[in-house]
Amino acid sequence: MFATSIFASSAVEATIFPSKVTFFLANGLYKEVHLQEGEEVLNYSNKAYVPLRLFAESSSALVKYTQASPGTDNKHIIDVHYDAEEALLEQTSNAADNKLLEDSKELQLQDMFVSLLLPHMKEKLAEVYSDVISIPPVLIQIP
Repeated sequence: MFATSIFASSAVEATIFPSKVTFFLANGLYKEVHLQEGEEVLNYSNKAYVPLRLFAESSSALVKYTQASPGTDNKHIIDVHYDAEEALLEQTSNAADNKLLEDSKELQLQDMFVSLLLPHMKEKLAEVYSDVISIPPVLIQIP
């Protein structure tokens, strides 16, 4: 009689994936991210993995981490909080890291059209989703 043992491993084999990471933000802005030591992009099964905190904070979010404990069902808790209005304002005001691209005439006309419709869009969205959400949706026009 032979006994066979099978061990499940939680180790993952990945390779460091030297990368240039650029986040394209609202209104034609973009932000190049300079990776620090310990913030390497990884390649696992032909997919690139960017560190969550780097990704979230580069797009103006706040990340809160809670270590696994019996109170969290022994699971790590990662909360990513976006404040849409604050994030968009930060993206447009942070000229040192963001570069503004010139808008085409077509895009400028679309912006003007949306400016006229924005109050009506906000009202209709709040009406349509009133049974699903408790606060009205936030629609923001970036100057």
